[in-house]
Amino acid sequence: NQAFLAFFLFEIGVRVRRSGLFRFFSRGEDLLWNYLDSLIVLTGILDQWVLPWYTLLLHQENSVSGGGIGQMMMLVRILRLMRMLRLLRLVKAVRPLYHLAVGIMKALQSMFWVLVLTMVALYASALLTTNLIGDAMIPDAEEIDPETRALFGTVPDSLFTLFGLMNRQYWQDVSPIFDKLPWAKPVWVVFTILSSWALLSVMTGVVSDNMLEVRQAQEQKDSEAFEEFRERLLRVLTEVFTAADKDGSRSLEKEEYTEILSSPFHVRRLQRVANVPIQDMINMFDWIDVDSSGSISFEDFVHGFDWLNEAVTGKSLLKLESTVRHRCCFLERSVRGVRRRLQGLETIMEAQHEEA
Repeated sequence: NQAFLAFFLFEIGVRVRRSGLFRFFSRGEDLLWNYLDSLIVLTGILDQWVLPWYTLLLHQENSVSGGGIGQMMMLVRILRLMRMLRLLRLVKAVRPLYHLAVGIMKALQSMFWVLVLTMVALYASALLTTNLIGDAMIPDAEEIDPETRALFGTVPDSLFTLFGLMNRQYWQDVSPIFDKLPWAKPVWVVFTILSSWALLSVMTGVVSDNMLEVRQAQEQKDSEAFEEFRERLLRVLTEVFTAADKDGSRSLEKEEYTEILSSPFHVRRLQRVANVPIQDMINMFDWIDVDSSGSISFEDFVHGFDWLNEAVTGKSLLKLESTVRHRCCFLERSVRGVRRRLQGLETIMEAQHEEA
């Protein structure tokens, strides 16, 4: 508990430091979670840190456990159980769990009508079995064990029994029916196929289709969000590059690049759209200027921010490998061209030497 409380307190501190105290408690899509997390941490501090010191200093262990303060702290401990709600945030944070939860919630709408159809079929089957077996409308049913007939004595009993048969229950209890009524065996086979196998397949298909739909919708949403972020990033980078390119040469010298980064206004704009530390921005010029020309183009400027802002993933590593291989292939072709030219020069020189 102490370790978890210290971790939660550190987490709250980092989040407040990152977003600011006013914004943490007044804005953002996680505003309710911020208040809930703060309440959980405050009650934990009061329960685990403040109360023990208060008890130790005042030597009131008995009064605290039996008096009003003890009841208050019991309420505090109950309120601390709300931290289990943080598991909901875990579901939202882990993308596969989120897709599964949303898919199941959406599938319930379609499954509702499947369940309605199932209940209608069960009710019709319950009416039939109650009249034929429970009330012994067929002559041979009177010879069935009374305990077995009692399973179909009323419509609710028949509904419950048929539902149990769908879930592989009561088969031993209804076996006397098949001894007295052999023709009932194929009827029960058809009932099992329709109620268990078909229903299970339909429900599985409904859940799978909804999960696939949720996944596709989420991918589309992520793609649109990325395109929107990309447009905003290009707009800000274009404005910053234009402000830095005072001579309009469509390239930035080292002095112009350093000067624009010395402006807090432009640095804040860049960090607002690209989560890049200021030191990486400063070093980015030397990283991009691979030919040591002392200047970078707008394309290099945008490409550098793309690489710095992109997380290290398999996609980014593949892009890096592809770029390196393209450069190596280009270098290899250049070397072959130079080698062919050298061989041609050697041939010409040898021919001239022979003529001489």
